[in-house]
Amino acid sequence: MKPLEPKIYILKVFFKQSDCLQVNRLCSDLGIMPENVNEIGEDDWGHRGYLELWFQEITDESITLHIQKQRNKTAKKYMENLQQFFDDLYSLEYVEGLVDLS
Repeated sequence: MKPLEPKIYILKVFFKQSDCLQVNRLCSDLGIMPENVNEIGEDDWGHRGYLELWFQEITDESITLHIQKQRNKTAKKYMENLQQFFDDLYSLEYVEGLVDLS
């Protein structure tokens, strides 16, 4: 992946195995909190630190999500949180890879 920039990211995250519960596991392992519901589904928002995550297409094999800075937060903190998010995402054994669609 290219060096990180303070922008909105659109990612497609691929899983090694098909499983309809991967989104719940991913959110739990990455500390993503749902905004308005108990579990995140398609078109739901979640947050982690200074990041807002919008879950788009969710299948058994992949998740497409948008990552952006929370309102009224600094770009520096956003970049720190973004780097930590990507580090944590890459460390998950069930994530096969990701594609930056932004």
